[in-house]
Amino acid sequence: MFIGKINYDFILLKCNVIYSDLDMVSLVIVNNSTNSTNSTNSTNKTVTVIKVFATLFVLYIHGANLFGYSNNELPFYLIPLKSFFECAVPAFMAISGYLLFLKPLKFIENTKKKILRLAIPFLFWSLFWIGFELIGYLFMPSKFTNVLAWGPKDFLLNLFGIPFYISPLYSPLWYVRDLFLLTIFTPLIERILRKYPSIFFILSIALWFIPVSLHLREAICFFFIGSAISCFKYKDKYIKLLDFRIGFILLILGIVFSIQSSWFINRFSTLLFLCFFVVLAYTLTKCVVIKQLCDKYIGYTFFIYVIHGKILSIIQILYASKFKTLLATVVGYLFIPLFLFFVCLVIAILFKRFLPRFFSFCNGERINFKTKL
Repeated sequence: MFIGKINYDFILLKCNVIYSDLDMVSLVIVNNSTNSTNSTNSTNKTVTVIKVFATLFVLYIHGANLFGYSNNELPFYLIPLKSFFECAVPAFMAISGYLLFLKPLKFIENTKKKILRLAIPFLFWSLFWIGFELIGYLFMPSKFTNVLAWGPKDFLLNLFGIPFYISPLYSPLWYVRDLFLLTIFTPLIERILRKYPSIFFILSIALWFIPVSLHLREAICFFFIGSAISCFKYKDKYIKLLDFRIGFILLILGIVFSIQSSWFINRFSTLLFLCFFVVLAYTLTKCVVIKQLCDKYIGYTFFIYVIHGKILSIIQILYASKFKTLLATVVGYLFIPLFLFFVCLVIAILFKRFLPRFFSFCNGERINFKTKL
């Protein structure tokens, strides 16, 4: 690297000093580069672990419906666990906002990418599950929705829902729909966001405490929290603050806030559990086995997310018809989502192996169909 003019007389007289200075400069540059790379790698690994575990947590969120199917109430001692699982969607939204604004945005390129990864899969899976309901209704009218009775307005409402307010027929797809809209329109405020990230961060947290639509609060609030964090100047250094001792304090506070009856106080538990989740994920990246498994299966999480809902409902209905006691319901709540996660993972792997092009299409091209397992 050439730095300014070189005074050869000065070099001859002070060569030892200059060589020493150059060595120090090189050492500082290498150390700074290494530290920056290590921080970035730690962040990327943490994001990967969060995505995989958050997908599992979503299954547990919907797994709580088992108590309704069996006519039992959620036990008091499971309320903190349920609240912890509910930080999954906020984590997904925050990560999406964080990754979107890490680099200067190219609007057209970003739009094309999001259409491929979000809009097309959303439309496909929404139509797929409507077709599933139609076929089910033809054979078991009492168990499925009468799609044939829909008018055009009903069809569009069940296909798309209402952004940030009402889910489509297959409810888990609300996340995909709202995330697509956020990633398309938020670049319009990129300049303001990058100039005043702290203000965006504070306002986003404040939105979480306003009693409006849950979809609106979860989507916009945490997407902007992640976006603002990505614009913080020293964000890579924050990873060093993630200590499990701090995480333990966050966990205890989250449990305390989650069991309170006040809606306003309960909102704090989500923020605390989300912070604990980040600390936990960062800690798990230090486990080689978990890190390798998450790296290997991260590309299947979207597929698991879009197929689990209906399968889980069928399993829960069948299970609740046979096991109605509270103890059996608790056992089912704890183990059915975990079991289904691995079942969906196997289905995804089989789809990729035997129908690679189809899998790549409906998975938003997250795994190239030419990639080997």
